[in-house]
Amino acid sequence: MGERRIFAGGEFLITDATPADIFTPEDFTDEHKMIYQTAKDFVEKEIMPNIEKLEEKNPELVLSLLAKAGELGLLGTDVPEEYGGLGLDKVSTTVVGEA
Repeated sequence: MGERRIFAGGEFLITDATPADIFTPEDFTDEHKMIYQTAKDFVEKEIMPNIEKLEEKNPELVLSLLAKAGELGLLGTDVPEEYGGLGLDKVSTTVVGEA
């Protein structure tokens, strides 16, 4: 099996791709799955029960939830470590956003 090609920007829209070039959930590592589950649990337990308060733009609640998200490693996932981030890959960042 050959190397997987990574498309730059919107190149995937105009370039032929083989099925092997397409990233699917079956390609997730155990780390990706763990990050996704952590983010999903956070949304279900912390965000959804407070959705109405968040709609009211309660600044204390927003700051509290951001702090909790940071403690769980859900912020700055693809920011390089030397700048205070976690230095994870784009897939990790995407699974956090998908949760």
